[in-house]
Amino acid sequence: MKPIPLRIILLCAALGVIAAVAVNSILVSSGGGEIVMSPVVIVVCLCMGGGALWLGFQVARWRNIETRAKAKNMNPVAAARVLAYAQGSILTGASLTGWMLGLLIYQLSLVSARGVTGVLWVTGANLVGAAALLAMGIWAQYLCRIPPDDPDGNSSSGGSNSGKLAADGYSRVSDQQ
Repeated sequence: MKPIPLRIILLCAALGVIAAVAVNSILVSSGGGEIVMSPVVIVVCLCMGGGALWLGFQVARWRNIETRAKAKNMNPVAAARVLAYAQGSILTGASLTGWMLGLLIYQLSLVSARGVTGVLWVTGANLVGAAALLAMGIWAQYLCRIPPDDPDGNSSSGGSNSGKLAADGYSRVSDQQ
């Protein structure tokens, strides 16, 4: 698996902004209420991001020979699953960040008419939580990278591992002993 490109992350965020503004505008113009997200979103985002980071640290601990004993339940398949979880967190965080930004833009357009309300603060806090999920997912994905080849030439992959992730296969001769 390759890291998620920045353009995909930005595309998810842009689609979230467009969707939030469009859906909110359609709901309000048809006589419905505006979209208000619960503050629970912050807690869920932080828990998901924290889980991705914790598992990412386990992968990083497992790939280091000196600390491998501390990560007892980790193996290459589990590392690939952690990477998939981290990438899911990235895409979810980007989409939610865009969605919350779209809602915040809509709320800010109404500040001159109704002033600053609690909904504006909750939306801003949810935006911070979604951005935190995105950042923690990116960090967890980074932790799932395979380290560069050993300077002694102990790598059996035949090339540089600096851009590969754990799901691409983790094979170093020194680790197979």
